[in-house]
Formats: sequence, C-alpha cells, structure tokens
Amino acid sequence: MESGFLDLESLEVNQRFDFLEGKWTYQFSGGRGETEYRKADNGTAIHETLTSAWLGEQEFSAVSLFFFDEEAQLWRQRWLDTLGNQLDGSGGIMDSDVSELPVMQLEFEHQGSTFRHLWYDIREDRFETDLLISSDGGKTFALVRRMGYERVDGES
Repeated sequence: MESGFLDLESLEVNQRFDFLEGKWTYQFSGGRGETEYRKADNGTAIHETLTSAWLGEQEFSAVSLFFFDEEAQLWRQRWLDTLGNQLDGSGGIMDSDVSELPVMQLEFEHQGSTFRHLWYDIREDRFETDLLISSDGGKTFALVRRMGYERVDGES
C-alpha cells in the first residue's frame, strides 16, 4: 500500500468511517464549506453537520447519520438538507478506478436516479470524494462533483 494512506481493509468493518471524526474544510468547483463528524450513540454511529456556500451564493446545510447495520453487514447513511432532500444510502468498501486503493461507497436512490458517493485517497489529514449519478439503473455513472477535504488543524 502507498505510504500515508489509510488501509480501510485492515480496520474492523464497523470502524471504516471512523477516519471522518473531527472538523474538515472542503472545496469543489463553485463552492466550499465546513463539516464536522462526531461519534454518537456510544460510538456506534457518526453524526455529520455540514455547512456550505453551495455553488456560489445559495446557503446550504445538512445533517446526516452514518451507522453500521450488523445484520445486513452494510454501512448506512441518513441525510437531511436545507433543499428538502431526505436520502437513505447504504454500502461499504469496494474496488474502484478512482484509486489504486479500496474506497468506501454508499449508494442512494433519488428522483429516479442512482447516486454513488465515493470516499478515497484517505489520509489522516485529507481525503477526496466523488458524487456520481446514473440515470440508467446503475449501468453507467457520470461525475457530478469532486470534493477535496482537509482536516482543520489540531482537530481529530
């Protein structure tokens, strides 16, 4: 494995999103923001609070909860945002062409499309995400947004 990257496969399956814990800034084409992830429910879930200058002027915020579903052996995420979206996703670790290393993936169905969210190139102080969309039932995906995250100094 490449030096400095987090080896997700070496972690217990219910700890694979623990790297998120802390405060982060992120940037993407047309926007930037801050997000904070904190363990919840005695460490069995991760609560996200996100703020952003969404695509320029429109203010945007969201909250989500990540948790591991023991019975299904899947990660799940419940997402609620100020645009009125209420999304339920599920997934886990997978191979992908965006990175030589395995990535974390969650998929969501929304308004007739399939969305795939990938977390990859994960280091202690930064990681990348891609949001992809499919309108053909998951046969092909197109990039909606690539985001780069950096940990806020001194937070973890």
